Amino acid sequence: MILYNTFYTLLIISTTLLFVYIHNYKNANRFLILLLLYVYHLFFAYVYYFMSFSNNADSIQYYYHVSNDLEYFNFHFTYGTHFIKNITYVFIKYLDFSYLNMTLLFASFAYFGFYMLFQLLNKVEFGLKKTLIFIFFLPNIHFWTVGIGKDSFIFFALALLVYSLQYKKIIFILISLFLVFLVRPHIAFLIVISFGILTLFYSNIKFYQKVFILLLIALVTVSVMNLLLEYIGLKDIDPTAVGEYIEKRQGYNTAGGSSIDIKEYNFFMKLFSFLYRPLFESGSILSLIVSVENIIYLSMTLYIVKFRKYIKWTDVSIFSIIFIIIFTFLMSNMIANLGIAVRQKTMIIPMFFYLFSIVYYAKRMKNVT
Repeated sequence: MILYNTFYTLLIISTTLLFVYIHNYKNANRFLILLLLYVYHLFFAYVYYFMSFSNNADSIQYYYHVSNDLEYFNFHFTYGTHFIKNITYVFIKYLDFSYLNMTLLFASFAYFGFYMLFQLLNKVEFGLKKTLIFIFFLPNIHFWTVGIGKDSFIFFALALLVYSLQYKKIIFILISLFLVFLVRPHIAFLIVISFGILTLFYSNIKFYQKVFILLLIALVTVSVMNLLLEYIGLKDIDPTAVGEYIEKRQGYNTAGGSSIDIKEYNFFMKLFSFLYRPLFESGSILSLIVSVENIIYLSMTLYIVKFRKYIKWTDVSIFSIIFIIIFTFLMSNMIANLGIAVRQKTMIIPMFFYLFSIVYYAKRMKNVT
């Protein structure tokens, strides 16, 4: 058993490093940065692994629930938590993966999300420099994308989406959207809505193409609406039901030390709390690290706003802005726990990094010329 576990550990790590080397060996500096990034990411995987035992994390629940119930696997179409459990089941049942190896597998999967973002922002048109490299080493995003669960999977899918949008790889856009749907259908719905707004108001495509795309989006929306409502626990979409649902969600997870009463907050305070808190509100080391990182994110946001004239208005940048606005508006009105908010924010990181990078590089080039 120990021999098998060691073999799988080495296989996961060596396969990832081999992929990185094959695609980057001609550029020694880039390869070294990507290697360091992977080692850094694995460090958080081991930290998360050991911490999960004392914190009863979701990832350990995924593993032991599946490993103790080998009849769980469902060959029918599944999504959300059931989809993650099915994946976990396959590796436990047929390959006898340990909890550590499952953690390393999901962590390596998420690493390829960082890999795609790095490759995207390292292209000539963005000119990835030291300041931009630094943002890839912010700790929180690594910590929440290394465990068994939805966060690792969806971070990869959203990074793939941004990468595919930039290079107009339609097939990979569809694949990324499908992957997001498998993990969190409501986020896939927000992406579709963002695409709809982009197509209707900002896209340069012809009118009949806009009509076709919007009809297709409407058809897909109607087709999955019942499934989506069932997933999020909303019985209907009338204003009363939606209001009750939001109020109910605001009451979730309010027992923890990081909970806040957002019912008493105004619109801007809800947004600020979701995006940039906690801010030195606790004496714990973890809270201090998160607070420092939130200061960095706040500074990056102010930088984007101040120098917004440097944004290159492409489909991917406009989509990123639309998605971030819709996502933040909805989540800030439903999440009353700062700990959960920190974790949920990982879903807008790919778009946020993209926007910051294009503004930073454009301003830098303006100063040079």
